[in-house]
Amino acid sequence: MLAVPWKHLRGRLADLPPWDGRIVVDMTNPIGPKEFKGGVLGGRTSSEIVADLVPGARLVKAGNTLAPLVLGADPHEGGGRPGHLHVG
Repeated sequence: MLAVPWKHLRGRLADLPPWDGRIVVDMTNPIGPKEFKGGVLGGRTSSEIVADLVPGARLVKAGNTLAPLVLGADPHEGGGRPGHLHVG
């Protein structure tokens, strides 16, 4: 499970042994608390950046992929049901 603040991501993954097909569940979010400003991604997805930092791993993205406004929205909005997010 990878769940560290985005600004510390590179440092936390540096100097680790080879990933050799291990599964990495990426729960990072390129948005920091307080100001909720996005990180600089250079036109790439956060998963593409993480994948480059864990070469040889099997990467799975889980959680923290939606903006706070979407996560906090009423699930009935847009015809949804509780437990089902509809983004649109």
